[in-house]
Amino acid sequence: MKANYHTHTYFCGHADGDASDYAEVAYKNNFQVLGISDHAPNQNINDYHVRMDMNQLESYIKDIEKAQNTYKDKLIIYKGLEVEYFQNQEDYYKLLKNNVDYLIHGQHYITYQEGLTNLKSGFALSTESDLERYKELMIQAIRSKLFDIHAHPDLFMNGYRNWDDHANRISHEICKAAQEENAIFEYNANGYRRGIVDTNLGKQPTYPRREFWNIVKQYKIRTILSSDCHTPNFLYDSVIKRAEEDYKSLELPDVGILHFKKWGWKIPHFFIVKIRSVIDFNFRNNYYAISVQKTHNIKKKKKNIQTIKINTFSGIKHSHLIFMTIINELFA
Repeated sequence: MKANYHTHTYFCGHADGDASDYAEVAYKNNFQVLGISDHAPNQNINDYHVRMDMNQLESYIKDIEKAQNTYKDKLIIYKGLEVEYFQNQEDYYKLLKNNVDYLIHGQHYITYQEGLTNLKSGFALSTESDLERYKELMIQAIRSKLFDIHAHPDLFMNGYRNWDDHANRISHEICKAAQEENAIFEYNANGYRRGIVDTNLGKQPTYPRREFWNIVKQYKIRTILSSDCHTPNFLYDSVIKRAEEDYKSLELPDVGILHFKKWGWKIPHFFIVKIRSVIDFNFRNNYYAISVQKTHNIKKKKKNIQTIKINTFSGIKHSHLIFMTIINELFA
């Protein structure tokens, strides 16, 4: 595991540590990328014990920027937020996206109404109607394209528990939408901390549920492993490593490392793909649409890129730092 994009800090009210605490653990475990993604503030949801207040958002951003400055030569750190999807909240999502590099979608609540009233926890869904509504909100979130990663898409099984025809059907519908929209599903390792249940496939966490992920395998869906850690020492401990083994055994299309805008500009995907291939990085690029004309232009810089690597980075351990500095050289 070289990257984690689902990381919580003390700002959410139910986690420990600040961004620098997690960065320290990430660096010690040879991570290349760390994304901080605490629960987004929402003044319309009355659950302040699990998310920051809106007036804390600026301090949250500054805390991440402090870690970025401290670890700028050791680790790539991104600013993120985890947020629920509800209808008619476009301005709210735009506000959040303007403050961070990426958004994670986590459907922690459902509601049968248009507004944010009479919320029911996504951890406690128990009826077929609950699952149907969860499915509707998941598909709407996927089709909105507001989110970079969809966290724990099988969260509904935490309360529903018994895998039946209804769970099977809504899972196919969710996965069909994800394939159509080229969405990224997160295999959430934090579910391994929430208890084990007896299932037809043996003992397993309430989520991630293997029945759901076996369905994911039937579709062309990009996936990623995340720790969803709430304390620094849980970033990559034995529980996460066990989840990592199970995730790898599924042989899902793993996106590996994601790159978002940083330092005020956005890295073009075709630059990432071509430059990494030029300097022999192992990089999963099969899901990028590469323009022939653009890659041809990059090829012209191949000699210069190799020279930069040889002259400046001989013996450097962390390949991602080589990559980021080459980018800076090219755009200087």
